[in-house]
Amino acid sequence: MMRRLISMPETGIICILVFLVIFFQAINSNFLSILNIAGMLRAMAYPGIVSIGMALCLMAGVIDLSVGATAGLASIIFAQASVHFGLPSLTSAVLAVLTGLLIGFINGYIITRLKVTPFIMTICSMFMIRGLASWISNGFTIYPLPIGYSIFGIAEPLGISWAFIIMVILIVVIALFMGQTVWGLSVRAVGSDKEAAACTEINVSNIHRSVFVLSGGMAALAGVMVSLIMNAGVSTIGTGWELIAVTACAIGGVSLFGYEGSFIGLFCGLLTLQVIQNGIVLIGVNPYSQNVVVGGILLIAMVLEIRRRRWLNLESL
Repeated sequence: MMRRLISMPETGIICILVFLVIFFQAINSNFLSILNIAGMLRAMAYPGIVSIGMALCLMAGVIDLSVGATAGLASIIFAQASVHFGLPSLTSAVLAVLTGLLIGFINGYIITRLKVTPFIMTICSMFMIRGLASWISNGFTIYPLPIGYSIFGIAEPLGISWAFIIMVILIVVIALFMGQTVWGLSVRAVGSDKEAAACTEINVSNIHRSVFVLSGGMAALAGVMVSLIMNAGVSTIGTGWELIAVTACAIGGVSLFGYEGSFIGLFCGLLTLQVIQNGIVLIGVNPYSQNVVVGGILLIAMVLEIRRRRWLNLESL
């Protein structure tokens, strides 16, 4: 029974999440109020959408550090197309998401074709994409969006937001694909051992390209949705999202070593980060300490992940 619990990558984060909720609620009774819970769910939606793409990359044994920059460029493309070219909102959004998909394809193609390390390639593309977004916008915020654009962004169905609902739908759909399709099983096989996967006639390069494309598309979608709520295109949107996404994946049980992880764990990881950020503010702690806490939690998560893997390996001997 104990081995089964420890073998589940979500076990640790669920325990931590429950402890944090009890802790913050004991200090401030407003923590579990309807308004505060709805606010946390709204806030986690945008980096949450990005984290789905990051989780796919990590499960396939690669990493995409350009997601934050891609969100920023998508925001600028969306606003530029809407404000300066007068395109309809849906057309502008599709153009922005297609830009993200193209960035993902370019990342994946260069990595698989030229054998560039994903870490190095996506850092390079991160800087280039940020520069391109600033160049297109001349460093300015593009605003306001045409009348009516922000209605979708500020709408609160069920008291939360469309962004959160879209994030949940994406998690459910991707989770089903990962568990029920050949592609999903191939992603995990490549993440576990790409040489062995190649021997089973899985096209490793195509799998890697596909997860980068999806990652770029989801980052762009998140960028567009933030633009809608801000009623503007901002090149700095998404700054730091790549680190939030990696942290949410790591503490949610998505292994940074490939293959292992679930989207239930990812959701719990995202919620844990939001609980920490929100709880720190509610109990009156200096909000600038958030990064210190999040960094510490990421370090603890990595140490526990390594120890868990070692324990399981010893038990299997």
